[in-house]
Amino acid sequence: MNDERVILPVGQQVSLPGHFDAPVMLEAARPLAKGYECRVRLPDGTLDEAVISEQEAAAVVGAVPVADSKTALVNADQLRLLVESARIRLAYAHDRQFAVSLSGTRFCILWRFTYRESAIESGDAFVFCYPQGIELDGPTGISGPAPALVEKSGKTYRVRNYLDRGADEDLGMPSKAGVQTPLIDALHRTLWLMEKRPTELPTFLRDSRLNREQLRLVAQALAGPALKGVDLGDASPTPEISALAKLTANWQSVVEDAALTAGEKEERRKGQKQLI
Repeated sequence: MNDERVILPVGQQVSLPGHFDAPVMLEAARPLAKGYECRVRLPDGTLDEAVISEQEAAAVVGAVPVADSKTALVNADQLRLLVESARIRLAYAHDRQFAVSLSGTRFCILWRFTYRESAIESGDAFVFCYPQGIELDGPTGISGPAPALVEKSGKTYRVRNYLDRGADEDLGMPSKAGVQTPLIDALHRTLWLMEKRPTELPTFLRDSRLNREQLRLVAQALAGPALKGVDLGDASPTPEISALAKLTANWQSVVEDAALTAGEKEERRKGQKQLI
């Protein structure tokens, strides 16, 4: 695609697959760093907004470039991220409560895959968050002082790591009403205790009442090859990646065995633990 920005057909009916399930009237369009913010009128007459990428904008005006037959195959991990993002957008188009219910865990995994631990400009951050139904600022936003998941510094945003958040004693613990916190909170607290105060980890694992199998899956996702920066040559892994590798490699001893009560450890030692 050339460097010139496409001119969207304001005042005409357009289709925005993945954002709306029916053609909409394009009322206005505002260029962003890597896309466009569009104001549209739905078939029922109500106004709505959507942020589309440059490729989506080109498709709207019929300016999609012809693919080069010699283009290399796409990266499998990047394609998986694209499919996941499209799935979220499509689900949001049909059920707007879906995106609102997403936890910060999936957001964190997608952010780490895309930006790792880098800080990014606010425009790009808003474009990234929009299809997930995630708000960065405001009363329901996920940015703020530690231990909030996202750090805002000037006009940039960064997802904090376990060293930034894990010292908070309430992180990963259920609320007073018994509501379980996002798994990413529990994982960050687990990593911090493993590295800083390992003797306190068993108590946290029992008191948090978290689903350890789900926690393991999140840890594996964040420690996966796509997030280790294997395409960055000899770049050293971040402290969080190193801690995740240590946790996943020693899961049985660090988590499963540590979560056992004294009675359960005795039963295991004697071989008397019942199968349920």
